[in-house]
Amino acid sequence: MKTELRGRELHLFLTGMVDEAVCTGLTETIIKANNGDVLFESDMFREKPAMDHVIERIVLHIASPGGEVLAGMLLTNTILTSKIPVDCIISAAYSMGFIIAVACRHRLAYPMATMLHHDTSTMAMGNLQNIKETIEVAEKERNMMDKMVKERTKISQDELDIINKQKLDKTYFVDEALEKGIIHGIVGHVDHECDCNSECEECLCKVGGTD
Repeated sequence: MKTELRGRELHLFLTGMVDEAVCTGLTETIIKANNGDVLFESDMFREKPAMDHVIERIVLHIASPGGEVLAGMLLTNTILTSKIPVDCIISAAYSMGFIIAVACRHRLAYPMATMLHHDTSTMAMGNLQNIKETIEVAEKERNMMDKMVKERTKISQDELDIINKQKLDKTYFVDEALEKGIIHGIVGHVDHECDCNSECEECLCKVGGTD
């Protein structure tokens, strides 16, 4: 798992599938940052004053086609409950990658980024009762994720119902994503009104500076 420390920003990378190994590694790193633990196997920071270890912001770079719901929810819940703000920069956020991105506090996307949201998928197997129980769990998971998307974006329940009932893979390009509140800004663009108000300049300058 790629990890970079840039000043007092910790940059993490979700590239590829959302799976148990990736989400566990990212979750552990976010928890360590919140606890003030040394974040790297190397001892290169041990000689510095304690204040140099303080992480003020975590930036998650996302380029993911999605993946496992359970693994993704582990990371999503960690992001939502992190004492250190977790922001993100999106190259691509599909399926569970979309949910993880929406969980982040301040969300930017590159000009050619794409995002995709769709209904929850299942791998229902076994006897009829097993399948019914799997569907019930999937519906509850969908309802939790829909609730978070509504609370953190401008996507309405009516729009989510259309996506769910018509089995749509709804793709958002940056202009629509900005309009729908999925993202707060576009990397390199500062000519917009940002939902985070007084933090706008800080977020766009610091998070947008990807070197």
